[in-house]
Amino acid sequence: MGYPLFGTYDYSTDGAVILQGSYEEELIHRLGSRASAVSDRGYLTPGILGGRRIRYDVYLKDQTALRNFLAGHRAKTAELWLDSSRGIKAEVEEITISEFGANARKCRISYFCPDPYWYGPIQSWEVWSNELAYSCDYSQSVWNQGRVTVTPGQAWALCGSDHSCQVVPTTENGAHYISQVISVSDNAIVAIGVLARQAGYRYIRPFIYRKDNTYLGATCNLETGAISAVSSGAVVTIRRVVYGGDTYYWCGVAGSI
Repeated sequence: MGYPLFGTYDYSTDGAVILQGSYEEELIHRLGSRASAVSDRGYLTPGILGGRRIRYDVYLKDQTALRNFLAGHRAKTAELWLDSSRGIKAEVEEITISEFGANARKCRISYFCPDPYWYGPIQSWEVWSNELAYSCDYSQSVWNQGRVTVTPGQAWALCGSDHSCQVVPTTENGAHYISQVISVSDNAIVAIGVLARQAGYRYIRPFIYRKDNTYLGATCNLETGAISAVSSGAVVTIRRVVYGGDTYYWCGVAGSI
């Protein structure tokens, strides 16, 4: 078995090759979901956000590969696995076919995911809960602010339109950060993630402090999507998300505390 995998259709064994650089993700905010989903703790319940759209271009080596591709992508809902750790319930939204050479075909495929939450060995929303209060609003008093200026209501966010915060470091020397303290069980697996775009500064470092004063973290480049300075034991995820013509990056860190 290889990846991607849509239901029983295996890209790696059916003569299909994804064009490098063609992958796109788009989060779709469902109108009215902010009012219904944001609780007094300030976060969304899994499954209420809206949807996720995934698109990419595929080269098919011959007519048989095209036939297998279309047969494996009949209008249906199935699990789409991009790798062993990222799966999502998806349905085929649109397939556009064009010729590429004598026998090969190029397809542009779009999947729609009614529930935008990834699941897998680490990211399973079925067993996770959001313990951060006001996770879309860093101006709230539950967030500790260190040498930064926070301005809420700046642009689109997971909580809805104009619900993100602009975070600008001050000129004071020292660490620039926002943080929140929560209580979790010993040896629990925890994760933190942020959807961010550059606005004058292009680096962000999500991190989790452990009880022994060590931490899990990584530096994410919001211009290139590169990851660097990954601490020992950290599982790091960075994904490009395009929304409304703007490029964001989902930067996440997970691990055992």
